[in-house]
Amino acid sequence: MRGRQAVRVAARPESVLTASLIMASALAAWTIVSEDRADSTAAALSHVPWPAISTVLLLPVVVATHYISAAFALRAVSDERLPLQPTTFVQFAAGAVNRMVPNGIGGALVNLRYLLRAGLTPGAAASAVASLGVVGAATDALCVGAVTAVGPAIGLTGAARELRALTAGGLQAGHRNPWVVVAAVAVLATVVFLRSRGRVAAGLARGAQHAVTHMRALAVRPRRVIAAVAASTATTIAMSAGFVAVVEVWGHAVNPLPAGALVAIYLVAAAAGGTTPLPPFFGVTEALLVGGLVLDGYSSGSALLSVLIFRVVTYWLPLPIGLWAAGRLRRANLL
Repeated sequence: MRGRQAVRVAARPESVLTASLIMASALAAWTIVSEDRADSTAAALSHVPWPAISTVLLLPVVVATHYISAAFALRAVSDERLPLQPTTFVQFAAGAVNRMVPNGIGGALVNLRYLLRAGLTPGAAASAVASLGVVGAATDALCVGAVTAVGPAIGLTGAARELRALTAGGLQAGHRNPWVVVAAVAVLATVVFLRSRGRVAAGLARGAQHAVTHMRALAVRPRRVIAAVAASTATTIAMSAGFVAVVEVWGHAVNPLPAGALVAIYLVAAAAGGTTPLPPFFGVTEALLVGGLVLDGYSSGSALLSVLIFRVVTYWLPLPIGLWAAGRLRRANLL
């Protein structure tokens, strides 16, 4: 879109990295101390559970990959050259709001406001956010299909069997529903039209025209669509890999599940938790993850510990970063 203002945010990316390292170091220190073998430094190091520490250190990388990929996806569907740094911080802010609001509505509204501040028209911004929701749902479905059909060929076995077991056990496999987000965006866009335009019909017509123009621009630029799909897929792959790594190290079962089955558990729980009307802080996704592991023979204690480590580091610890990012972005007049 023409006339878009240049945007910058005075933020220090090293602050995010420092915070991630502090979180990882704290968990690693707790792990070492819990071994109770600190007679000497050498003795303690000889008994350090290095796979567990490596897993904890890996999770901040998973978090960074997730949010940076989300920023790339938003840039792609917006059809604008949005600066990567503030766009990534917007994803942290959107994630923080999503912790309190169900169905991803809060994050969608944050992205919408950011695009409006970046110079997109209300119709184009609404179209971009709605497209992001549709792409997210499509890539989630693609990942489920890929891990089920293609997974065995690349070593990710057990997904198909696990999906059947979860369904029989009462967990229903679903996909993130973008229409809730689309409806929320449409309502907000309508309010914007009504407040900024004196005539309802003219405002709605203008917004619809901008939305159609934006969608046509995306349709003739397949690279943008492919980039959005690739970035959205990367977020799912990163989080799935993080969950698999944590359960492989911290979970205990007589017959541990193969990686494909663990990916299936994560995808089902994340999808079901994302579609529930309850806010995320009710712990629906966490309960589904623990339940899925216990149903497959993991001890309740190890299942609970694995899920807590994974969700605390990847989902809840980024919350203060998101709140900080939201404050910086507001002061920079980007939100």
